Amino acid sequence: RGNKVVAEAPGHTGAKAQKVFWAKSRDLILSTGFGKQLDRQVRLWDPRNLTEPVFDHELDNQSGVLMAHIDEDTGLVYLGGKGDGNTRAFALADGQPALNLLTEHSTMDPMKGMCFLPKL
Repeated sequence: RGNKVVAEAPGHTGAKAQKVFWAKSRDLILSTGFGKQLDRQVRLWDPRNLTEPVFDHELDNQSGVLMAHIDEDTGLVYLGGKGDGNTRAFALADGQPALNLLTEHSTMDPMKGMCFLPKL
């Protein structure tokens, strides 16, 4: 290991938490964060070219930090907002757009976290 930066990319512009996830089966990096106007965002990055995202989408203006889970077997991305009741399922695609919304579930009960069990 060396003490040098191998690659870096511009982050989300908001001051709230940002999270990064590796979609290894698609060789993509998924990031969640906030924009300047506190809009929640999801982005996909090509690790070979981090100058700009291959996919950039504003989700909503909720205040909860997004939690993500990537199912490598099915190519699905699940996003849930901490403190709100929204859960979304996206499909990772090879073309454009690289992330397609499949379904969204909303409830009045706030979420504290997400948990996924192994498939049988």
